[in-house]
Amino acid sequence: MPKALSLLRAFWLVPVIMLLSSCYIPYGYLTKIQVSKDGRYELNFHGRVLSASFLSKIGKNEIASGTEEYETEKMIHFNELQRMGFSNIEYTFPASYEVKLDSKGNLFKERMVAFPGRSGSLLVMKLLKDNRLVIESRRLNDKYINELENSGIKFVGNVVIWTDMPVSGHNAHAIQPGNPDAYVWEMRSLSEKPLQLIGTLGNIPQN
Repeated sequence: MPKALSLLRAFWLVPVIMLLSSCYIPYGYLTKIQVSKDGRYELNFHGRVLSASFLSKIGKNEIASGTEEYETEKMIHFNELQRMGFSNIEYTFPASYEVKLDSKGNLFKERMVAFPGRSGSLLVMKLLKDNRLVIESRRLNDKYINELENSGIKFVGNVVIWTDMPVSGHNAHAIQPGNPDAYVWEMRSLSEKPLQLIGTLGNIPQN
């Protein structure tokens, strides 16, 4: 714990934490996504998310472990993660929570899905007017990435996307042939090139 806290105290000096104060940054995750050409999707996430605002308060000594304020802050983020749809929420490393998420829907109805939220998204699925679907991850500014990775946290994770829609472009690290094919990304740091997959959904379902 002392080593972790020393990292956090050094970390708060960096302006990145103020700019990311509303973000939950995923790490140590496995994300599985299934997208059907009729627009149906299912997303399963298991991993950890870092609360940037919680980390900032710890680093600036505004709250200390074992205090009532600390426990209150833990519960605030616990409740927020619940509202975002996460389950099996467990507090782990300072300012981090291990979580699960199971979500499904239809992209013809929702048009855009951002995970874990529109702020601090791991990835975004956006359906364009011509029925092209763009799935892509978000990348932070390089100077912010360097400071986050110097915090001692390993921002790694794996993403697997299964789809039967025609795919016109992608930058997957590997493809596992099957019915449907699986596109695989092994994200080893925040500086990894953002993932991207572009395909075309079929006709809008009538029911």
